[in-house]
Amino acid sequence: MTSALLSLLEEKRVTSDTISKPSLVTSKFKSINDFPDELLLKILSHFRPEELCLVIAQVCERWNALARDVTLWKSLSYRCDKYSEFSKDVQVLAEAPALHSFIIDNRDDAFQLLELLFDSCGCLKKLNLRFCSLSEDSTGLLASIVAFYPNLEELTLKGCFPLTEAGYSLIPRLKKLSVLDLSHSEELSGKAVRLIAESCQHLKKLNLDDVRKISDDDVVHIIKKLGSQLITLILDGEDLTDVAFSNLSNCVR
Repeated sequence: MTSALLSLLEEKRVTSDTISKPSLVTSKFKSINDFPDELLLKILSHFRPEELCLVIAQVCERWNALARDVTLWKSLSYRCDKYSEFSKDVQVLAEAPALHSFIIDNRDDAFQLLELLFDSCGCLKKLNLRFCSLSEDSTGLLASIVAFYPNLEELTLKGCFPLTEAGYSLIPRLKKLSVLDLSHSEELSGKAVRLIAESCQHLKKLNLDDVRKISDDDVVHIIKKLGSQLITLILDGEDLTDVAFSNLSNCVR
């Protein structure tokens, strides 16, 4: 474990330059274990989640506690893609209770990863799923997301399948959403989008690219409800007319 840690420190080039007061470091501390927690947290902020969970946390009790520090994880995101090893993902999720941001890309076992997430990570604020299989009971899975993470601030369901009207109808329960990406959602209807616009009053970024079942009236409704606060609105213009686009002038931000 020591050799693994040394290799990581060398890779990150963690030296006294990492700390804001190098003279203090070199004069007062004889080893890294003499550093106060706030300096060690500064160093650990340079590591990836898998390094924190699988290496740093195994060094000793103190480093295990530091590797789980909530402030450290607020700026970290763990990503699983089609090249990730499932066994490693399981280990990381089990050791990352303070995880704030989770990304799953192009996985057929996304529902299994999410079930692991529900069991171990209670602080999630950002969940990004891209082109993932959500199992036959995708509505039940979305219901679990809403139940476990009612304070979710960012949700991406880009190109995920299968998703139904019943599943999309659960999204309005996430009242604190500020970023929502439903691009490439084939079954997303104008009715569901209207409900989201009415209920998710903190939305600042909304992506509806390649969503074909929304009309001019739906876009007008979105802008009426959210136009004063939206920073980003992405639409598929193929089936829309000037009626929708002329209303974009009401998106003042």
